[in-house]
Amino acid sequence: MRIVTTFDDRLYAASGKTLLETVRRHLPSAEILVYEELTSEQVDGPSVRVDRLPEFEQVLRDHRDIIPTDMGGTAVKLKGYNRRWFGWFRKVIAQYDALTRRPYEGYTVFLDSDVRVTAPFGDAEIRAELQAAVGVFKGLRESIESGVIFYDGTSPLAPAFAERFLHLFLSGEFRDFPRWDDSYVMAQCMSQMPEAVQDLAAGIASIEHTNSNGHTASGQVIPATGWNRYLEHDKGVHWRKGVVPAMYTPNKKRRTFLDKLFGRIRRKAA
Repeated sequence: MRIVTTFDDRLYAASGKTLLETVRRHLPSAEILVYEELTSEQVDGPSVRVDRLPEFEQVLRDHRDIIPTDMGGTAVKLKGYNRRWFGWFRKVIAQYDALTRRPYEGYTVFLDSDVRVTAPFGDAEIRAELQAAVGVFKGLRESIESGVIFYDGTSPLAPAFAERFLHLFLSGEFRDFPRWDDSYVMAQCMSQMPEAVQDLAAGIASIEHTNSNGHTASGQVIPATGWNRYLEHDKGVHWRKGVVPAMYTPNKKRRTFLDKLFGRIRRKAA
């Protein structure tokens, strides 16, 4: 099994370091491949500079007009998911590069940097659930829970899916969608290649869930599946810590409520 993830210095400090620690603790035999933009931090083991891949440079060049100024573009009025799409685009390139240029004869598992492995699992557990080339968690959401993606490296449909996923960005087709984030665009790719993908949360509605560390988030489907035994996703932890911009600016009353809520959560976790 191979674990793939991506982060920069801020994401590494906020969550990526913990992710790698939990992988090494619970999945000691797994290979790890990191796609990074590190300047002050460094990781042990194989890594790829994600912002130097040609597809990154192409998308930055071709779609600069809808990339925020703080990410190298010229856009200043983006909101919601479209405000942060280019940050999440790193995940798209990482999956493409790993599946097509660095093939692995086994299962490749992409994990967001704010995911934690909480118990050991291996090929047997994945094989028992996954009967397609790509395994995702979508359920009744309009987008995929893109923090955890399974790829079967023995199937030619796995790299083909990663290539189609990236092509939606390279071609500019993603601009026709109402949302440009990887989660939504991956759901569109799934609809284009249904033969390649299995929804491991089929029929399940998203829920609000509190992880074992006290972190609470809505829109979760993984906790409603058996994979809750092995993985936890601290969704939203990066904007709560101020590492990335929030998608929406809450009004003063809501901001005060959230500050109090997250303060209680942090105190309880401590």
